[in-house]
Amino acid sequence: MEKLNIKGMKANPKLAPSIQKLGLAYFKTWLTWQCLKHGIELREVSTWYPSTKLCSTCGTYNRAQFHGTMADLAVRQFNCPHCGLSIDRDVNAAINLQQATDYTVLTATE
Repeated sequence: MEKLNIKGMKANPKLAPSIQKLGLAYFKTWLTWQCLKHGIELREVSTWYPSTKLCSTCGTYNRAQFHGTMADLAVRQFNCPHCGLSIDRDVNAAINLQQATDYTVLTATE
């Protein structure tokens, strides 16, 4: 799970209505509880971890594809200029989050 700056997202007038409706804080609490209940380790990476900008195959940082604007959300495909990987942006980010090595454990498993 990526740590989100929910207050910052709510400050953006284009994102605020959607963020309010999603109830992200509630979802995180619910997910944490479910992971504890079922003995699953839940990890959280930094807000600044570039999960959508890293190639999940070769690790190349693709700064050119995304520039930190609202238009980025319209780009649904990740294309690596180094190894040629072409994959759904969310799938690529999920793989990167799974492979992350710098994270905080929110639920411990035994």
